[in-house]
Amino acid sequence: MTNFQKKLERRKQLYKEKESPEKNRQSRYNNLITISKKKRECLLNKKRQIRNLSEKDEESLIIIEDSLSNIEKLPLYCKELMNTNTEIQLQSLQQIRNLLIIPNNPFLDQIIESDILPQLIEFLKDFQKPKLQFEATWCLTNIACGTPKQTQVILEEGAIPVLLELFESPYDAIIKQTLWTLGNLANDGVTNRDLLLSLDIVKYLYNTIQNSRKKGLINAATWLIYNLCRGVPYPNFILLQPLIPILLQLLQVKYLTIVENVCWSFSYLCNGDESFIGVIVDLGLCPLLIDLLNTNSVNLFIPILRCLGNISSLNDDFTQIIIECQVLPILKEIILTSKKNIRKEACWVLSNICAGSSLQVEKVIQNGFLPILKKLLQNDKYKIKKQVCWTLTNMVYSSTRDQIENLIENGIVTSMCNVLEMDDPKILKVGLESVMKILLVYEQQSLINNNNNNNTSNISIEFIEKGGLVLIEKLRSHDLKDVYKLAEYIMKRFFLPFDEESFLLTNLVEK
Repeated sequence: MTNFQKKLERRKQLYKEKESPEKNRQSRYNNLITISKKKRECLLNKKRQIRNLSEKDEESLIIIEDSLSNIEKLPLYCKELMNTNTEIQLQSLQQIRNLLIIPNNPFLDQIIESDILPQLIEFLKDFQKPKLQFEATWCLTNIACGTPKQTQVILEEGAIPVLLELFESPYDAIIKQTLWTLGNLANDGVTNRDLLLSLDIVKYLYNTIQNSRKKGLINAATWLIYNLCRGVPYPNFILLQPLIPILLQLLQVKYLTIVENVCWSFSYLCNGDESFIGVIVDLGLCPLLIDLLNTNSVNLFIPILRCLGNISSLNDDFTQIIIECQVLPILKEIILTSKKNIRKEACWVLSNICAGSSLQVEKVIQNGFLPILKKLLQNDKYKIKKQVCWTLTNMVYSSTRDQIENLIENGIVTSMCNVLEMDDPKILKVGLESVMKILLVYEQQSLINNNNNNNTSNISIEFIEKGGLVLIEKLRSHDLKDVYKLAEYIMKRFFLPFDEESFLLTNLVEK
């Protein structure tokens, strides 16, 4: 048993008795992942097409123009692939490859139906002709850029075991092209991904990264790893565990594209079994991620924040780890200065931290987040306001009596009224629960002090003055049962005792 496996077993023993994360935290996470996956899919589709174009745009355009005029020669090229002259085969193969590099290729079905795939796979097997191997692999890379149905033809021809043999090639260019091909295949769905994992692709990737220092090769390898980590249902992360130490090392290289691929890989690896995530964290992931946030490389912010959000959504122990890595000052800077999608991710991480212990909430308050959150809730985009609502309601939910009093002094009542103006039923429900907790804290304090509920009356009056009573009254007519029942309860328990005869309320109604 390896050291990694031993740590994993210890982690399982530690965490198997733990309770699952709170329902509202998990629900919020699921909604965020759904939205983020759609955006990431669009980015990936572009990425796959761009990777298959020549690095020189002008040359690529010329090739595309030539390809449009050469499609009629496809039958001739296919025939010449059977020629015994290697040079003729190579030239025809290059012409077919040029036909395949067109983005959103209109000829792809025609090329597949020409029945060239068996011959391409035969070229892959011939280690005596590396140029033909390379061109054939490039052709397969571009075919794998097609639809899942088009890509499936590659699997049906039995190409994957042959492609895996190319990792034994002495030529880096062939191995790199093989990595792009396999990455495109893995990107087309969990069936392909799981097939590659079952064929021990991890072993080939590990050896490739360990034995190479070339940026292009490692970049292609990490992109394949990223595609092996993603997808629902999740992969068997245990099959990926041999790559964890080497991925942690790659977080420290200078090449941004490689680091970005690795960060996205970890964002999915940190979305699995809690004991597995615990081992990754124990190996030192969090300090590396925080260091990368300090580099201000904006392209890394979203995958890193996704990692930290996944980690902090597990339990308070994980949350404490990222707090001790000094994440809060960096989150504060990101929320103040970054683009809206990055601010939203940062607020999501902060909301998970605020769902932790009261001591962790205190750290958030001490770092001066409350005025920033109040401002965002009043002035920022709707999606960011939603994340701020979760952050503030979690903050109230996790706070002690003394912390609630501090929040009141710093204007939390106004913020809770802003929360009750949102149109999301889940946010309205947790907003009402937060209002009720604030009122209950003051009610309990009044009973302790035996002062005839003066404290409760004072805080109720503040809610009335800030417009909260009108909002709660409105929510008594909400369509969702959980919302209108909660609004009804709050109104009867905390506001009706001085409702109709109260001058403040009468004056408010008149206005």
